[in-house]
Amino acid sequence: MRELTSGSPIEGLEAQLFRAFARGNPPGVNMLEILCALIIYGSMKWEDKVRFMYLVFDFDGNRCITKDEMAILSAAFFNSIGIMTGCAMPPTKELGKIADYIYESMGKEESESISLEE
Repeated sequence: MRELTSGSPIEGLEAQLFRAFARGNPPGVNMLEILCALIIYGSMKWEDKVRFMYLVFDFDGNRCITKDEMAILSAAFFNSIGIMTGCAMPPTKELGKIADYIYESMGKEESESISLEE
């Protein structure tokens, strides 16, 4: 994780980051949520953050984000923000509506994907 945080505002805080995201017994972390925190707080350029996000959440490797991947992406980002800010996380059902909204606002059908170029 140190390699990922190098040069970012959270460099040197890797242990605290792990503790903040650790849940359960024994404690475990959701790596997607940690990667979202690195995307949000990392020192990368905006374009690099978007490319990295696509690499992380394009599970099927088709170079596009499907609606299901968008739902997972939304949940991971909102959970990450909630953990990092100490705010309550929205219910899972509400997070699914975010993917619906994104797709509707882009004029996409449920079966379509969103490419990096879009």
